[in-house]
Amino acid sequence: MEQYDVMVVGAGPVGCFVASEIAKEQYKVALIEEHTHIGLPVQCAGLITPRVFETFKIPSQNIVQNEIYGANIHSPSGDVLGVGGDKLHAFAIDRTQFDAKLASLAMNAGVSLFSGTRVISAKKTDHTIVLDAKQSNNQIQLAGNIVVGADGPHSFIRKAFNLPEPKEMLKGIGAEITDANLDSRIPLGAPKKTVSDHVILVGDAAAQVKPTSGGGIYTGLLSARFCARVAIEALQQKSFTEKTLSQYHKKWTDEIGKELQLGMRFRKIFTHLQDKDMDAYIKKLNNEETIEIINSYGEIDYPSHLVMPLVKKKPSLLKLISHYRKQR
Repeated sequence: MEQYDVMVVGAGPVGCFVASEIAKEQYKVALIEEHTHIGLPVQCAGLITPRVFETFKIPSQNIVQNEIYGANIHSPSGDVLGVGGDKLHAFAIDRTQFDAKLASLAMNAGVSLFSGTRVISAKKTDHTIVLDAKQSNNQIQLAGNIVVGADGPHSFIRKAFNLPEPKEMLKGIGAEITDANLDSRIPLGAPKKTVSDHVILVGDAAAQVKPTSGGGIYTGLLSARFCARVAIEALQQKSFTEKTLSQYHKKWTDEIGKELQLGMRFRKIFTHLQDKDMDAYIKKLNNEETIEIINSYGEIDYPSHLVMPLVKKKPSLLKLISHYRKQR
């Protein structure tokens, strides 16, 4: 049985980033991915802000496919609200190349990658975590001080250690001309607990996803950085208790917890709007001054930053809140 300091289950961007950051500190890290090829099948549309490349020092060569400067929002009655201005708001990226780049960085840092390997059993025993996994026709066993569940919306690790489920699982469809994934799930509503003894959840497994857009790359990578830092501290202290690892939960919730909570509120408001409400609000927003505010303060990663400037300019938008309360 191979022994590791940390075992990361799931080699998406978040799992690769966690594994890489820990391995840079000379710890022995296993990265386990059920699919044979990193980045396939494609898991999301691949829309990220320039902040992702800048904050996490990820090379963008051969990854960026297009630059996004704005969007047209169509109301049910056919009105169009154009927003964006001259500012670069996002990149459309090649998700397969993006994932592969992060996996390459992880392996360059010394991470041991187990691709085509599916975890079939996970348990705590003698102050360690033991994983049984199936690799082709062989069964392998790995052990480690910490297991990081970065294994997506239907996280095996989350279920194996009885950690809370996301509050909502949104069904979606993602498609390309040459390929399609018709069984997409977006976890919304982060649980109040993302750690237990020897166990950490991160990314989609912890529902660290923006409820307003379903995007989780930036929020997941931000949380992954906290995850790596706390795991390194735990390894240095040789303490893997829930109390020690709970510093991770505190750090990521302090950073983005309120943003995700507000996102869930905005989502509930939106889902209660009828077509006539959408028409009315898009008409209300469709003027030069309001569009300038949206263009100046609109943030894909932090949508709540737009709320106060917009309400200050259009106090009547507060009716959205009362509308939501009446519908509860």
